[in-house]
Amino acid sequence: MTKLKLQHPDVKHTDLLVMAGKRWNEMLPAEKKPYDDMNAQDKLRQEKQQKSLDEKGYFLLEDGSKSNDEKNLPPHKRQLSKAKQSLPSDQEEPKRKSQKKATVAK
Repeated sequence: MTKLKLQHPDVKHTDLLVMAGKRWNEMLPAEKKPYDDMNAQDKLRQEKQQKSLDEKGYFLLEDGSKSNDEKNLPPHKRQLSKAKQSLPSDQEEPKRKSQKKATVAK
């Protein structure tokens, strides 16, 4: 996609996607094989990580760290985590408003 954007800087993103799709459809199976192999490996990785996440609540990344370690959290979640840590122990974090269930009169 980056190469296409560099070759055609004035073309809209949606049109670049159409161009990329056409190129993909014109490729021979042998040319697609490396990408299909990467896709198969990535599916296996994702299934393994999902199983670990479901069982343990985290999965191990390639560097051996846990997915829920502070350093691996997205920036907006790191800020939330730090805010929770800065609360005094006797003060609870604010609770979210719960949705009230509608009652039906009989």
